[in-house]
This record gives sequence, structure tokens and C-alpha cells, in this order.
Amino acid sequence: TIVPRSCYTTSLQINRLTKSSITNCIRSKMEALSSQFQTAVTSAAASIESSYIRPLKRESHVCSIKCYDEVAAEPAKKRAGGFLGFGGGGGGEIDRAEAAAAENDARRIHSCLEGCMRKSMMADQTMQQEFTQLQNRAQRASQGCHDEAMAGMTPQMQSDQGKMDALQNKYEACVSKAIKGQIAGLGPVRERVGALVTEISGSK
Repeated sequence: TIVPRSCYTTSLQINRLTKSSITNCIRSKMEALSSQFQTAVTSAAASIESSYIRPLKRESHVCSIKCYDEVAAEPAKKRAGGFLGFGGGGGGEIDRAEAAAAENDARRIHSCLEGCMRKSMMADQTMQQEFTQLQNRAQRASQGCHDEAMAGMTPQMQSDQGKMDALQNKYEACVSKAIKGQIAGLGPVRERVGALVTEISGSK
């Protein structure tokens, strides 16, 4: 057992045992199981990041560099020429044309960058949604175990160490089963995220 059974070691502690004290005891066990769960989640997230997210982010950054290169490849005078009035104009008009061209360049680059990062952002959101849902499922399962344990406690049980131990064991078994079930669900989560990111990567 991860949690020491010191919660019930003396008659004084037993006499003072309340819903609050048993909650504190089983919270320690929950925290240990939660740590095990978070370690598994971190490992799964790192695997997904390495296999699916990181290659897509690399593509996004390569694409972003091209946004600047494409604009820089065009001669400045040619870009400004598109903003000159028909038949050309004086120096003031040229200055205004160059300013308009620079503003247009900034818009083009910004639009291009947004397009490059779109897939990467979609992949990040997909991964975040899956892991948020996983966390929520784990929390609901653990809370269900807690509620069941609290519902089963009576005033008479508070002075019976054997019954309190049995109640704690039941709760711990319930939480352990719930958390292990969520850890087992990390495999399908990885498959879903991988399939969705692959689909996003192949989209236009």
C-alpha cells in the first residue's frame, strides 16, 4: 500500500475519525496514483509530440521562411510599380507607392505565415483536446470512487477500525482500477491523435 495505515493506529485517532480525516487519508493515496497517471500522460504526450507534432511544426517553420524569401525575391521597384498611377508620377508619388508596397508586403507575409502555421495549430489543438478529455475522465472516475466511499460511511463505522480499513481498501481499489483504466486508454488516445494529425498534415 502506498499510503501508511497510520491514520487508524490509535484509539484516540479512531475516536476522532471524521469524514474530513478519512478524506485526508485517502487523498494521499489519490495523489500517489495521480502522480503515476501524470507520468504516463507525460510520456504519451512526448511520444506523440516526437512522432507527429514535431515534424508538422518543422514543415510550418520551413514554410514560414519561404514567406519572407518570396517577398524578398521580388525587386522593390517592381513591387512599388504596381502602386504608381498610370503613366508614372513625381518623387512624392514614388514615395507613396513604395510605402504602399511595403504595407502590402507586410500583409502578404502575415497572411502567408498564418497559412503556414494553420496545420501546426490545428494539430496542437487536437492533441490538447484529447488530453483534456482524458484528464476529465480520470477526475470523474476518481470522484466517483470518493463519492461511493463517503456514501458508505456511517457514524458507527467511525469507531470500528476494521470497517474503516475495509472502506479505505475499497476506495483505494476503486481509484487504482480507475486510474489504471485511464492509463490503458493512452494507447487509443495516441492512435486517434496520430490519425487526426496525419489527416491534418495531408489537408490543403
